[in-house]
Amino acid sequence: SQQPSTKTYIAPNSKKISKKSSKNLVLIYMESIEDSYRDTRLFGKNLLAELDDINSIKFDKYQQLPGTGWTIAGMFATQCGDYLEISFLTNDYTCLSDILDSQGYYNVYMQGASLKFTRTGDFLKKHKYHELYGRDEWKERGFTKFNDWGLYDDDLFAQAKIKFEQLHTNGKAFNLTILTVDT
Repeated sequence: SQQPSTKTYIAPNSKKISKKSSKNLVLIYMESIEDSYRDTRLFGKNLLAELDDINSIKFDKYQQLPGTGWTIAGMFATQCGDYLEISFLTNDYTCLSDILDSQGYYNVYMQGASLKFTRTGDFLKKHKYHELYGRDEWKERGFTKFNDWGLYDDDLFAQAKIKFEQLHTNGKAFNLTILTVDT
């Protein structure tokens, strides 16, 4: 198998990782969202006002690097710490979910689109996601209302809330990762 890029990648196992607490992690990848939605001249109002009201950290100087400009490449970059220049299925990267799994976290991934698209499901399985939900899984669960890509975000978030409550009740540390599809 191919080795990770030596340009930017530093294997996490070469650094000491210590678990100070078992806080849960919720990651939300928001497809096609951008700061222009705040432009009142374009939209008549700030469409992100509710997000702006959340007590959070904003990365104003974040710049997108080459090799990170499409969904799976951006996910790979944020999960694995490098840009996508080789196949993400034939490399030896240690990714966020691998580290979390090694620390006892239960990893769950939910999206509306098919997990087969860009082999997202294969990538997530390789990197120790324990449960995966995409278009086919939603169909198996009886959902019938889909857009061209898959399950609508409002339904996705309703299911994510249910899964979050289940995971929280379970008492085990978890990572719940969600990808929107119809922003």
